Amino acid sequence: MTSQIPSSIVGRFLPALLPLLLCLTQTLPGQSPSARNEAKARRSPNGLIDAETWFRCIEEGKHHSQVMDHLDHLCNRIGPRLTASDNYSIATKWAADRFRSFGMDRVHLDKWGSFPVGFNRGPSSGKIVAPASMARTLEFSTNAWSAGTKGRQEGPVLVLEGRVGPQQVQERAKEVKGAWIFSKRIGPRSLQTMRALQQAGALGLVRSGGGKYLYSFGAYQQRWERLPTFPVITLLAREYLDITKAAEKIDDPKKQIRIAFDIRNYFKKGPIDVHNVIAEIPGTEKPDEVVIVGGHIDSWDGATGATDNGTGASSTLEAARILMASGARPKRTIRFMLFGGEEQGLLGSRSYAQRNRKQLQASVSGVFIHDMGTNYVSGIGGPPDIKPMLDQAFAGFDTIDTGFPFKVHKAAASLAGGSSDHASFLSLGIPGFFWNQKGRAVYQHGWHTQFDTYDLAIPEYQKQTATVVALGALAVANLPEMLPRWKAQPRTSRRLPPRPFDPKNPRLGVYVDGTRILGVVPQSLAAVTGLRGGDEIQELAGAKIEAQGDIATALGAWVGKGMPEATVKFERNNKVMVLPLRRSAVRKGAAGKKGANEKGAKKVEPKRVKV
Repeated sequence: MTSQIPSSIVGRFLPALLPLLLCLTQTLPGQSPSARNEAKARRSPNGLIDAETWFRCIEEGKHHSQVMDHLDHLCNRIGPRLTASDNYSIATKWAADRFRSFGMDRVHLDKWGSFPVGFNRGPSSGKIVAPASMARTLEFSTNAWSAGTKGRQEGPVLVLEGRVGPQQVQERAKEVKGAWIFSKRIGPRSLQTMRALQQAGALGLVRSGGGKYLYSFGAYQQRWERLPTFPVITLLAREYLDITKAAEKIDDPKKQIRIAFDIRNYFKKGPIDVHNVIAEIPGTEKPDEVVIVGGHIDSWDGATGATDNGTGASSTLEAARILMASGARPKRTIRFMLFGGEEQGLLGSRSYAQRNRKQLQASVSGVFIHDMGTNYVSGIGGPPDIKPMLDQAFAGFDTIDTGFPFKVHKAAASLAGGSSDHASFLSLGIPGFFWNQKGRAVYQHGWHTQFDTYDLAIPEYQKQTATVVALGALAVANLPEMLPRWKAQPRTSRRLPPRPFDPKNPRLGVYVDGTRILGVVPQSLAAVTGLRGGDEIQELAGAKIEAQGDIATALGAWVGKGMPEATVKFERNNKVMVLPLRRSAVRKGAAGKKGANEKGAKKVEPKRVKV
């Protein structure tokens, strides 16, 4: 419906309306008058970004932020995003749609591989049923890609003290049948012991967690024909202790403690395709040269993956939104990437880097990854040949918000190392950066624990970080030249540069469940030796390994002897293998050769679990 305004009224009020109309026509979409006026009154503190774009980005990032909305949807609407789970697929498609909603048309899903077996976690519950005086709900966890129960399983508690092996299980077979087994030390062969427990009719194995935390891990290398069927449960430490202490005082079998678990863990037959999410703002002058910013969208599934790495995924999304809303026109293309499979060993970023190796080496100026929780981005560091360009790119970033200082610092002579997705690009000689962060949040509190939920994220930190990431990407894209290549990295190498084994702090570099490896830290002693997730360690440097603590003891003894030639003996896929302990990277040309004592072990790539 329209209306007609008398010309006499227009003539009377038009002079008074002209200033207002002029102001409205000069204000660009998405820009407040205050930002426009500030841009006119002040110069940009950064020589690579014009004043109008600089202040519009800050206005958009600090006063119209959607970063917590992105995080809320990822954590509370979608939930945990275990690689190859249904939630992971939902999250990647949602993120692609989110990028498109910002007006970006160069958006796609990048298939980086497929998993033979997927895993989805359903509802679970556990409680003490009897005696009534102890009745309560239990707090517990199970690993990803591990067995659940077949419905509700109730039975008595049977505590097995000391180191438990197949023989001890056979000797107490009658007691084991129909019971929940509590044991801290399953050894020397935990897989055989658990098979013996299952064959004897045990309902499952219950272990103690560490302190107040329940950590999430899991071995994804599963085969559909041989899926895990025996439940292994980690109980909160104080509850484990309460139950075992109470069980010690009970003499009458009729008064045993009874517990019940109902754990719905679901396996999904593959192959299940898995993807990275890619979106771009094309460059106006050098569109074939690229700056990559990103984080990983996958998470472990013991909570909702808020600070590892929902915060990084949401800041990447928000950085793209800020630049699009501000009308930024970078000289180089800015590529926003949300990687998958990071938690299982940088799988998505490594695949992307290797598949596009030559093109990336020629075109990518630098890679900037946000993956360290919710503390605000406080700086960045580079070696001597890169730092002057970083100083130019990040000039004035300390003025974005004086409450959040920002500093460019001098890093080591090379950019070696790294335990997130930037390491996949470092291995190609491409400068990769991991933002420095500061703040009141304690990252380890949420890292892979049951506490990694949305409430850990700090809104003011997230807003600052997204704004810094957006402006940082724009400034690096506008540098006169690309960042120099990382000259210290041999371009022919396909392995991550090794972290030297440190005799002062000897570590194998694995996460274990008893003696079974759940994950391997990249560049560690275990990684260069060739160990991988799923291996069952039996002997290390001549010492028998029967429990988790034996690993550190064996390494300490080996270092004390001057680290002579030694081996690690382990079981893989029901075959016993031996590998020589390697304290440095495999030499060129030798990576694919079998060691003299390897007994058919194949070459393996490091499988990384972040520390």
